[in-house]
Amino acid sequence: MTTSQKVTAVEDANGTVTVTAKPAELMDVVTTAFSTDSALTGAYGFAQKAALVVTGMSIQSKLKTNSFNFLK
Repeated sequence: MTTSQKVTAVEDANGTVTVTAKPAELMDVVTTAFSTDSALTGAYGFAQKAALVVTGMSIQSKLKTNSFNFLK
């Protein structure tokens, strides 16, 4: 079974890009949600993307129907 990875890309002053990958921790789901230099792969990445989509759908439903239930 593969583990989720936290992938980070950093560019230094000379323009050299360094990419690192390490096993992801559960807290990385929160800390990388709006990160511009880090991303998650695997199950944690999928769960993070699903949570963002469901949250967006709920907010849109609240604005449109005054209810967070987007299934109505």
